[in-house]
Amino acid sequence: MKILYISPRVPYPPTDGGAIGIYNIVTGAARAGQEVYLLSINTPKHFQEGPVVPGLAYQQTVFVNTNFNLFKALNNLLRKEIPYIAERFISDDFSKALEELLKKNKFDIIQFEGTYVAWYIDVVRKFSNCPLVIRAHNVEYVIWDRMAENTMNPVKKFLYSSFGKRLKKFETYYYNKFDGIASITDDDTDRLRGMGIIKPSIKAVPFGVNIEKFLHRVEVPKKPFTIFMLGSLDWMPNQEAVFWFLKTIWPEVQKEIPQLELHIAGKNAPKKFYELNLPNVTMHGFVEDSLKFMQQYDLMAVPLLSGGGMRVKIIEGMAAHKAIISSKVGAEGIMCEDGVNILMADSKEEWIQKIKLYFSDQERFSSIGRNAGRLIESTYSNQIVTRSYIDFYKQLIIKRKA
Repeated sequence: MKILYISPRVPYPPTDGGAIGIYNIVTGAARAGQEVYLLSINTPKHFQEGPVVPGLAYQQTVFVNTNFNLFKALNNLLRKEIPYIAERFISDDFSKALEELLKKNKFDIIQFEGTYVAWYIDVVRKFSNCPLVIRAHNVEYVIWDRMAENTMNPVKKFLYSSFGKRLKKFETYYYNKFDGIASITDDDTDRLRGMGIIKPSIKAVPFGVNIEKFLHRVEVPKKPFTIFMLGSLDWMPNQEAVFWFLKTIWPEVQKEIPQLELHIAGKNAPKKFYELNLPNVTMHGFVEDSLKFMQQYDLMAVPLLSGGGMRVKIIEGMAAHKAIISSKVGAEGIMCEDGVNILMADSKEEWIQKIKLYFSDQERFSSIGRNAGRLIESTYSNQIVTRSYIDFYKQLIIKRKA
């Protein structure tokens, strides 16, 4: 098959969840023998020079300035139907590049990587009659609704709620135009159907990881009595989660286990994290090798309060055979079981209890990381995930021809 992927960012380097998710599917499809084309918006935040994703038949980037502009945001809020968070990705230059690519090539499948490129479906429909798929990395409105629910600030609550309502309307309208939707979890499939998205075929296909990377890892001794967190700290749900943990959980567990250390890695951490100046907390910033970082420390913590879709870093942590403690939101959509291949905690009391229990009786929990690794190898291998996508594409092609 000849497949075009339309991406809201250049998925390289594959160091954060969004990049990993896109990188793994496009390179996985190429390794599976498909002829893969990739057209990416080259944003200031993730800017890359030249072709950077290996093994593709063709790749092109178009610079679009997606930086936040307060005047444009306010104008959008008052005057426009398309929410500003999506409008930032709309570009005449990108539309022209897409149009030229479609005039020169006939594709069997075109896949849009997420809500923020959904608008371009109207451009594509003018030049292609092949099945169009959108991959719902998150049901975006859910993230904003959850942040509105969690914040005590009335201004933020109003703004987040407004963003959520407008995104829900946007997603419902545009997602209904596609032939197929690849959701990340069954929960997201239910949300999409509940929004009134009826026409497209929907298939839940999780994120996949490159299992070989983890099977051939070099073992690194882990430092005892350590907790670590790993994720992009310029993503608002991650900021919310880490700040909540630092303010609410860490002072309490540190009193109980004074030798316990917390190691936090991720790019663009807000100043307020450093200003807390909490004991035994180390901010590592961006780390080049996330696997090496994970191996150095013991218990992985994912205290996510908002968010949606599936957390790629949990999948990678499990693949590395790490014991993980997560909120239900953090582990949403992953076929895990509390006490078997993960530890679950939501309330302050649950987090403190589970952390104390883990470090007081690690022998009891020694199987959690091993069980997590087995789950990933059997279900979330990128080869398995890629086959699911290709099967979905074939079904849509047959349906279109019928």
